[in-house]
Amino acid sequence: MRNVSTPIGAAWSGAMCESTRLLLGTFVSIGVGGLERAQAEAAIVKGFAAIERVHSLMSFHSADSDVARINGAVPAQPVPIAPETFAVLELARKVSQASSGVFDVTMAPLLVDNGNLPAPLRAPDPEARWSDVVLEAPDAVSLRRPLWIDLGGIAKGYAVDLAASAMALPETASWYVNAGGDLRVGGPTMHPVALEVPDFHAAEFETSARETPARPFIELENGSLASSAAGANRRHFFGHEPASVVAPAFVSVVARQCAIADALTKVVLARGRQAAAVLAAFDASAYLYSPSEGWWMSGGELE
Repeated sequence: MRNVSTPIGAAWSGAMCESTRLLLGTFVSIGVGGLERAQAEAAIVKGFAAIERVHSLMSFHSADSDVARINGAVPAQPVPIAPETFAVLELARKVSQASSGVFDVTMAPLLVDNGNLPAPLRAPDPEARWSDVVLEAPDAVSLRRPLWIDLGGIAKGYAVDLAASAMALPETASWYVNAGGDLRVGGPTMHPVALEVPDFHAAEFETSARETPARPFIELENGSLASSAAGANRRHFFGHEPASVVAPAFVSVVARQCAIADALTKVVLARGRQAAAVLAAFDASAYLYSPSEGWWMSGGELE
């Protein structure tokens, strides 16, 4: 989450008011239709304000964020945090428990070692895990041992959810919030979403797959979708285990909350078909593609 909030475009198509900004390290777009233009624009302003708040609270790179203060905390000393950060950590704990630690926000040291994140000042305990983050309701956490967290994708998904809530749109309005592929839609409109399956012929994937998959789409209504891809020559971190997926793979997860959908993409890439029970626990559906096995679906249908 490096980028500042910079408006880069706004448009009124007559049916939908749309705006895009740089936030959360990606392009974030919000569109609202079915309202008068002034109402739609006011709702979009509220949506971006919510996303900006998540950006400021949960950035790994900002020295005054909640994440930075947690990463510098002394064990057993309560760290006051914003309700939004508490909510994200609570969601993360639920996914960690359900996935037996495959999803783990305390794996930031592996990302630092891999050159993806800068190192905080206080060194972590290499044995620290998600269960060492103690939630002290309603607005504090404490640590059982020194650790580094990175909220990354789950915070991005939560920002999408928070924006949707902040806009407080009527049921008759159609809308979307899209943060670099973390997508949530609402209203009476069915949104066909084409799955952006990568080209597995590309050198970065090092695969001899004979053909690139077709681009199926999901009809998304009043829900969220998040996607992720992995290649056999890339290192991915499942819990605290640096590993490569068995084969190049792409996954999209559909869930009610975008934060949950984003977190579950990591679980599905790590566990494949074995993630079915975790998906069911969150009433989520997954669409996993690999060049060797084609599509696997857990709930829902592809068109």
